[in-house]
Amino acid sequence: MPLKSRKYLHCGTRDELPSSKKDGYVIPSILGFILLTSLAIVFALNVCATHIRMIQSESNYLKTFILAETKLIEAEKNLSMGLDVNSSISVETYKPKYFRNKSGISSQHYKVSSSAINPLTHVQLQSTIRIDTPHASSKIKSKQIERLSWKKL
Repeated sequence: MPLKSRKYLHCGTRDELPSSKKDGYVIPSILGFILLTSLAIVFALNVCATHIRMIQSESNYLKTFILAETKLIEAEKNLSMGLDVNSSISVETYKPKYFRNKSGISSQHYKVSSSAINPLTHVQLQSTIRIDTPHASSKIKSKQIERLSWKKL
């Protein structure tokens, strides 16, 4: 049984391309591949730089926040010991509505505000505390400090 045509064979050889299709498709396809690869690299570098800026900004904000919180806690401790606070800390005394002192204890309420400034960030924190000081005749001998509220301004 003779074969009718070579084109039906799986292992058949391809005929030569006509001269009109031999113009060259390799160079444009390589240039297109290089263009797509370079666009992908530029996009990846842009995304990477944006993420690095976001991480640096978050790190700066966190450092500033920790500095403001440290100042606030230090001021609260100084107030509880009866010492003066730093001049950069704002301290207000106030009497809350409907508050009654317990017998043998005098209470003082404070609003303590601290702030920390970085070249790019500004953090301001406020804490409301109550310091209970026992009278001389009371069974309780030490001062007690209680943080009533805390907020970021």
